[in-house]
Amino acid sequence: MNKIKRIAGVAVIASAALLLTACGIAPSYIMQKTTLTVTAQGNVNLTAYTADATDFGLPSGSPRVIPAGSNGKAAISLAFTYDGGNWNVAGTYKDGAVQFKVKGYALEAAAGLGCGLIGPCSQVNSAANRALNEIEHHGAIARGSACFPVITHYESTNRNMPGTGWVEFMVCDAPVSGATPVPSYNYTGPDYVQVYIPFVGSGDQEPFSYYLSGGTMSGYGNSTSVSVSAPLNFPSYSPTPIYPSPVGSTPPPNVIKP
Repeated sequence: MNKIKRIAGVAVIASAALLLTACGIAPSYIMQKTTLTVTAQGNVNLTAYTADATDFGLPSGSPRVIPAGSNGKAAISLAFTYDGGNWNVAGTYKDGAVQFKVKGYALEAAAGLGCGLIGPCSQVNSAANRALNEIEHHGAIARGSACFPVITHYESTNRNMPGTGWVEFMVCDAPVSGATPVPSYNYTGPDYVQVYIPFVGSGDQEPFSYYLSGGTMSGYGNSTSVSVSAPLNFPSYSPTPIYPSPVGSTPPPNVIKP
């Protein structure tokens, strides 16, 4: 990845905490007390591919890409979390020759940051904004009935096709019995995963560019999960600032010494 793209990526990650919702900067109390988890574990039945590629800014009906060695079934292990301050991702994916791992920071897809770098923002991203906005203002513990985007970088684990690049997942979680659905989605389909690897011209080798696939999940119990929790109430205490507001051009005191 070239220097400019690296700097842009760092800026995106640093800005993610400030753009959790579509309404601007969320209170730090909410940011620190909110959790979001997205997981996918098991096998993706690729022969069941019916994904709407518009989720990735692609034309509707874009065909699934079948790589060499694919047997119609992919193995996935993906965990994406917002833990009150950091967006992290870890996992692996394998479909024939397309084999890679992801680990480290994930880009804040809900605010549309990642898609702003690599393609048009989708309606799913907008729904993510609405869902998290409802969580912020009303407080909730919600799970299931949702699709959520995960945008990050990958590293090939196929020794014959080395390199790194970008990857987008869309993880769809079926309704969970007895659980409150994640707001704004109302997804009623089965556990489902979509995968798209764009070509972004970043200077990476990007060995799996243009790969597009997906399908229903099978595996270990609940094969996908999307859940969100947030506090219901704000703190009521507001201290008196130890410094007065600056007047005119007088700068505020610098309490951090160089």
